[in-house]
Amino acid sequence: MRCLLITAVVLAAASPASASTFSGSCHLAGTVAFDPPLTNSPKPITQLARLTGTCDGRFVDAHHRAHELSGAPVTDTGWSEAPAGSCTAGTADGFGTLTFPYGRIRFRLSETRVAAFPLLTFDGRRSGSARAAATPSMSQDPVAALQACAGAGLTAFAIDARLQTMPQISG
Repeated sequence: MRCLLITAVVLAAASPASASTFSGSCHLAGTVAFDPPLTNSPKPITQLARLTGTCDGRFVDAHHRAHELSGAPVTDTGWSEAPAGSCTAGTADGFGTLTFPYGRIRFRLSETRVAAFPLLTFDGRRSGSARAAATPSMSQDPVAALQACAGAGLTAFAIDARLQTMPQISG
C-alpha cells in the first residue's frame, strides 16, 4: 500500500498543470518604458509594459472551472526587445503575462509599430492568440513626445489598447 501511495504522489507531481484559457476582449491602459530612451534614430531597445484594465468574456482556470467575466480586472505585463526601434517605426519580440482574478495566461509577444500605433500579437504559451491595437493615451502630451524623440529620447509613453482573442488564448 505504501508503494502505491508514493507512486501516486510522484505521478501527480510529474503531470503538467493545465493552462488557463480566456476568450473575449479587454480594454487596457498603461505605460511602456524604453531603455535606452526611444529616439528618431533606430537602435536596439528594451521595452517594459504594464497596463491595467477590464475584460469581458469567459475565463477557464487551470482547474477547469469556468468564470463568466464582465468588467473583470486584468493586468498585462510584458517585456520585449526591438533590434532597431525608433519613434517612427519598429518591430519587437518578447513575452508577457495577463493576470486575471482566477489565474494568469503567459504569452509570446510580437509588435509591429508605425509611429505611435503598435499592433500586437499575443501567442498563448499553450495555444491560441489575441490581437491588440494600441493608441496614444489621452493623457499623453503629443508635443512633448515629439520633442523627446527629436532630442534626448522618450523614456516612457502612455497608451490605451483594445485586446481581442482569436478565438481564445491559453497559456
